[in-house]
Amino acid sequence: MKKILVIEADFDVRKSITESLVGEGFVVYDAPSTSIGVEMTIAQRPDLIICDLKLPKVNGYEIINHIRNVPDLATIPLILVSSETDRSLIRLGIDLGADDFLSKPFSLEELICAVGARLTKVSQLEHLIIEEQNQALMLTVAEAAEAERQRIANELHDGVCPLLVGGLMQLERVTEMIANQDNPKLRDAMTYLQNVIYNSITETRNIMNNLSPPALSKNNLISALDKLCSSAKEMSDAEFVFVADCVVTDFPTVISATLYRVVQELINNCLKYAKASKCVITLTSFEDEVLLDYVDNGVGFIKNNLPNQPSESGGRGLSNIENRVRVLGGKVKISSEINKGTSTNISIPLK
Repeated sequence: MKKILVIEADFDVRKSITESLVGEGFVVYDAPSTSIGVEMTIAQRPDLIICDLKLPKVNGYEIINHIRNVPDLATIPLILVSSETDRSLIRLGIDLGADDFLSKPFSLEELICAVGARLTKVSQLEHLIIEEQNQALMLTVAEAAEAERQRIANELHDGVCPLLVGGLMQLERVTEMIANQDNPKLRDAMTYLQNVIYNSITETRNIMNNLSPPALSKNNLISALDKLCSSAKEMSDAEFVFVADCVVTDFPTVISATLYRVVQELINNCLKYAKASKCVITLTSFEDEVLLDYVDNGVGFIKNNLPNQPSESGGRGLSNIENRVRVLGGKVKISSEINKGTSTNISIPLK
């Protein structure tokens, strides 16, 4: 239940406000003076304060100043109430940090509406702050994960691969040395070991490429996507067109890696399932946002019918795309109709 503090010198007015709010389901504390009101604010941490402008000794302005200058209390919404009609005095209260003003006398409906509006706004702001904090956390995790992928890929490249290649070369020399020996089982064993090491090298390189796209280590995102589309065109009869219209070309590593993997997934789906004759991929960037648009003229699909597992329609791949982009605070819109192609529109904030 929400807690409300009523600071009002007039007993009858204080009692009326308190009873009205209690009747609406709020927990209400009341204080007849500024000093008691400040003490109760510190002790109870109310969700909202209703304060009379004209209090004995210290007026409502002083309470606003005190609350707004204490970090733990500064965000508590405060409604001033007064019979004062001088607009300049009302304006002063708002400028000092009051969130709303009620002129005495006011009705129960006006009071409840003002309280509800303030509490709703606070709730919305808290939700927004939590969303921003969660988004910042997800971005930090994504950046850390990308850095870890790069680290592992580098270790595989600089450590494991050279060992495997060296081992294979030594094994080839030994195989040559025993080539003339009449020992078929030994030769077969050596051949088997050569194949094992060769396959291990191939698999390690595949893992490295999946962890950290080598194209991005040698090119920026625009060049890497252009080469990716050119490679896709060489592997199929479909026409792949890449267009870039970018104000910003130097993207954060995690965004470049994500968009590159997204395009890989989209091209993979196009080649495997879409049966498209043409695919257009457009990269557009502004100071605060990067957009990726994909359009093909393939067979299309009904998105709601896609399974959550790898299938002939590429359902799991599209889910992966959505997850990758949303971790970066981006948005994904996928549209498709049977025999009318598919479009995917992605936006990711840069700031």
